[in-house]
Amino acid sequence: MPQYDATALAGAGVVVVTFNYRVGFEGFGHLSGFPDNRGLRDQIAALQWVQDNIAAFGGDNANVTVFGQSAGAASAVLLASAPAARGLFRRVIAQSIPTGARTRTEAHAATTAIARAAGLPATWDALASLPPEALLAVQDAPLRGPEDGFTAFGPVVDDDLVTGQPWTAFEAGAGGEVDLICGFTHEEYRGQGPVPAAKDIDLGQVTEAVGLGKDAAAAYREGYPGLSDDALFTGVLSDALVRMPTTRVAQAHTRAGGRTWLYDFTWQGHALGAAHGIDVPFTFGNPNTRYAALFLGSPPPPDFADLSERLRTAWTSFALTGDPGWPRFTPDQPTTRIWNLPPTDTAYPLEASRQIWERTDPA
Repeated sequence: MPQYDATALAGAGVVVVTFNYRVGFEGFGHLSGFPDNRGLRDQIAALQWVQDNIAAFGGDNANVTVFGQSAGAASAVLLASAPAARGLFRRVIAQSIPTGARTRTEAHAATTAIARAAGLPATWDALASLPPEALLAVQDAPLRGPEDGFTAFGPVVDDDLVTGQPWTAFEAGAGGEVDLICGFTHEEYRGQGPVPAAKDIDLGQVTEAVGLGKDAAAAYREGYPGLSDDALFTGVLSDALVRMPTTRVAQAHTRAGGRTWLYDFTWQGHALGAAHGIDVPFTFGNPNTRYAALFLGSPPPPDFADLSERLRTAWTSFALTGDPGWPRFTPDQPTTRIWNLPPTDTAYPLEASRQIWERTDPA
């Protein structure tokens, strides 16, 4: 996939390894009697390969940084707290950590819905008989609405590799030895689904759908005065899907004694604003792919190169030295890097959202 070409990153003096792993049902679908989290196990195998072989490519197996976006971000923070991955890497960069670890009951229900949509029993042999295209055609059958997330699949709580949501293991004290950068794009829901006109939105239904209750609609209006209901719709879903999960990870990691940095990517693209995924072209320095054009337009705007270089410098500096170049996020000083031009450092920018979620959804 051209958007992940790492030539520009490697040009900064780091060795970059990208790898494939099983995704979708093959990687994370649950079937009784078969191992869960096969995609995560693939990643551990790749990281073990790095430990054994990276010196031959000029790398240092004692100074490995794992970085990922979206599902890759969830994988990275889960691995940071997993005993099976301990010692395989030193640092993590997690861009847009989503909610979505499934209980076995939830994962079983997803499998049942997919099998029903395919007209097959929910067994390994039956689903393995499908061509990949047929499985892809029904893989979103369990999703009822945007509150269910980006995909029907995710890490399964197997009480072995995954013990809960990405932040829960940090809350229990695991992973404090791993340095962590995490953050989100400011409008994570943009580009993931339609945003209705303000007149067609019942904000109370939206907040109820994400588990906050109808009364949270008034709290959002009070917390963000001046925003229209369509902007609040985007904000609520951005909070539910990524911004609050990422915030919880940052809070839990720093409370566990870890060194933590947080950011908010606010740079606005030509069509989708600060949407989920817009940071990927900046991270890899690849503005001319078809993927990048969705966010940047074609040709890319003139300020792309400046912000991309600044972001890549921060990431590679962190990988090399453990310092991305802005103050750490701590309980007493929740400093947050705002990725725009020029980059700025400020207090945590979503305090109203954080308070709403802590007050109404303390889990």
